Amino acid sequence: MNVNEASSRTEPERSSGKESHSGRSGYGGEKRNQEDHPVATFLRWKILKIAVVTSIVILSLFPQSILAASGDKAGHLFFIERSKNKNLVQYDIRLTENRDLPDPRPVNVYWILENGRREELNSIEKNYAYGIVRQEKLDKDKLKVILAAFKGWEIIVERINDSFKAVISINGKESILQKIYIKSEEKTKGLPKVLYIDLFGRTKKTGLPIKERIHPGRDSHRRVQPLGEKKNVLP
Repeated sequence: MNVNEASSRTEPERSSGKESHSGRSGYGGEKRNQEDHPVATFLRWKILKIAVVTSIVILSLFPQSILAASGDKAGHLFFIERSKNKNLVQYDIRLTENRDLPDPRPVNVYWILENGRREELNSIEKNYAYGIVRQEKLDKDKLKVILAAFKGWEIIVERINDSFKAVISINGKESILQKIYIKSEEKTKGLPKVLYIDLFGRTKKTGLPIKERIHPGRDSHRRVQPLGEKKNVLP
């Protein structure tokens, strides 16, 4: 190209981005969208990650507040843990919009499986193992609950400090029930043998931890009937 040809190039051509240089953008000299810039993309990704992590933290710290805001009011009472596997039996209390006990049957029970999935009890589990066979409302803020496998136990669900708790006698003391642990021995045939049952809680009067171990068949004051079901998830 001679000097005259170079000088004959118009100003729009020089500013159009069609120079012989490809440009520093890496896109052949074309003007790149600002949103496609690596820094902008990285910042958007970081902001999204922070938002997700923040949401998870809020959900884990304030589950009851979120439930209340959505209109679905519920509260945790206690759970049953077994030596056989990590599946848990969860007991919750359903409340009305005014945080009162609804009628009828406000206590709900379900499985929380080892993988975190929720599953309902089947008919055999409901009637002979972990289901609730009786819910009797005693007054506005109190009801009696009887479990299928523990018909000799009287569990009272009542309002304590503006929330509902499950109250049971542990070592002769009125206590807030937190967990039932079942230690069992597997058999090649028939149902597993329950070796002992531990009750964990806190005394209603002092709030101190308390525990009681029950041996079925030996401790007559704690009647426990055999546990059975069709799925391989009980003791």
